Amino acid sequence: MRVGAALCALLLSAVVFAERRLSATAVLGLELFVTLTWLTFFLCAIAGVGLTSDCLSEERREGTLGLLFLTDLHGYDIVLGKWVASSVHACYCLVAVIPILAISFLLGGVTALQLARVALVLAVTLFCSLAMGVLVSLWFTNARNAALATFLGLFTLTAGPFLALLFWRVNRMQLPEEIVALSPAFAAFLATAPAGLPTRLLGMFWPSVLTVAALGLLCLVLASLILPLRWRDRPASPAWAGLRRRWLAWLQWDKGFATARQTFRTRLLDRNPFLWLTARARWQPLAVWGLLLGTAALCAWSAHEYPSDWRSPEPFGFVSYGVHLVLKGWIASAVVHRLAEDRRTGALELLLSTPLSLRQIVAGQFLALRHQFGGPLLVLLAADACFCYWAMRLAFTQQQFFLWLYGAHMAMLIADVVAIAYIGLWSAAASRSGTRATALTLGRIGVVPWGCFVSLLLLVEWFQLDRRWQLDWDETTFLTLWFGLGLAADVGFGLYAGWMLRHQFRQRAAERFAPPRGRRWPGWFSTR
Repeated sequence: MRVGAALCALLLSAVVFAERRLSATAVLGLELFVTLTWLTFFLCAIAGVGLTSDCLSEERREGTLGLLFLTDLHGYDIVLGKWVASSVHACYCLVAVIPILAISFLLGGVTALQLARVALVLAVTLFCSLAMGVLVSLWFTNARNAALATFLGLFTLTAGPFLALLFWRVNRMQLPEEIVALSPAFAAFLATAPAGLPTRLLGMFWPSVLTVAALGLLCLVLASLILPLRWRDRPASPAWAGLRRRWLAWLQWDKGFATARQTFRTRLLDRNPFLWLTARARWQPLAVWGLLLGTAALCAWSAHEYPSDWRSPEPFGFVSYGVHLVLKGWIASAVVHRLAEDRRTGALELLLSTPLSLRQIVAGQFLALRHQFGGPLLVLLAADACFCYWAMRLAFTQQQFFLWLYGAHMAMLIADVVAIAYIGLWSAAASRSGTRATALTLGRIGVVPWGCFVSLLLLVEWFQLDRRWQLDWDETTFLTLWFGLGLAADVGFGLYAGWMLRHQFRQRAAERFAPPRGRRWPGWFSTR
């Protein structure tokens, strides 16, 4: 983990060096410092989603949380032990990145005080993110729900104060500016800001850092106090019993009442049994439509309040790319969830003991994806076509480029969705955790092609600096390279996942209680 984090930071540093090679040394150091700081801050802010959001909910799912209290352990022992064990990898990664941040100090443009403040802010942000993940994991037994709730909590903590301040100012209402001190992003901004900021803002650095640290400590304390009360089943009070009845009634609405549920079940079972297992919840398509409608409402509000910002093609591309990223992550989670949950509970072995074939499982998964995401994807593609039209109208001299840009963008979305379906099915069958399977799926589709793209750009820059040859590449050439690498990743990993599904799906599904597979690497690379 340390080596991988350091290599990624060095790769990003090389990109900054290649882009700013003609700048002054101090300017280069400041650009490297700001870029690495904000990327590391983003990873620290979301660390709790992938590392600690499932640390206690997993014990509740497996029924082993009560066994821990049969020992002489207390609530704080379990909480702190889970928190430390889950955060070791993230701490190692942060320790590996900090020395690379110090390169900017050696280049100039960055003071030692700024470097120390950034290191403190990153550590406090990581501490608060991991602590919030532990607290949220107490209230859920489903790993995906826990991860979603942790993400929403961290997003509210990071961006909520800024959004609240903006909303109040737009509506000409008074809200104290000190509310932004609750956000760790404000502390990161003050740590990287130049010395020209007003003294009043610079004086808010330590209150912001201490507030974020106090919030993280409060999460751990609350988790330690609540954990002994959450593991046991207690008789519900009349008020809670009424709320439980309403919740169960809502769940019945989600799957339909008796007649509607029977009709819906018969219709899906006649088409594909696995389709019924995956697509029987009504809220799934509505949630996707809610995402698109919310994004459209936010864009409409922004265009009304700040019309000058929408007179260039950049906002359209930013919105389109952001929605594409969210939908790809959502699709990967939806593909992985059903098989990962069945593999964990042993239901996958029962499913494979039926006459249901692998071809029917794959076909049912594609039908479920079409049921949940088909309509929103068509609307999104139509919106991309409208964005392309407006971008071409706003930039007359680059009409051919924007036509190729949005065409490749839309084609890549379709290719990624098809590849995610195959890769997600195989990752869910081969991984022991749904979160890990989702991360592997998105990494193969998103991280690998982007890493190859950046590496090729650095190679070209190195040859140009060495003056071996000069390549006159324009924007269309870089776009073609990006599209080719992304399509190659989709085809390569998709074909590999399809082959593994046909030949090893049943063997991997039966390895639920087998020891983890070790890879044979020479020397100290061995993982056995």
